[in-house]
Amino acid sequence: MSRGRARAIMLQGTGSHVGKTVLVAGLCRLLARRGLRVRPFKSQNMSLNAHVAANGGEMGWALDPQLLSGPGVS
Repeated sequence: MSRGRARAIMLQGTGSHVGKTVLVAGLCRLLARRGLRVRPFKSQNMSLNAHVAANGGEMGWALDPQLLSGPGVS
C-alpha cells in the first residue's frame, strides 16, 4: 500500500504560553521554503485580544507571528 503525503497537520500543546505559535511559525516557514503551500490557522477569541491591522481590519495579537512566517517575508 502506498502512502500519500499528509494534507494537514495539527499541533497541540499542554497549555497557554508553551510555544505552539512559535513552533507553527517555524514549521510554516520551513515547509514554504521547501515549496509546499502552507495555510496556518489558529482559533482564538479575538474580541479581547486584538488590534487594528494595517488594512484597518481586526487582527489577533497571537496571529502576527504566524503571518510573518508566510511567503514574501524574510
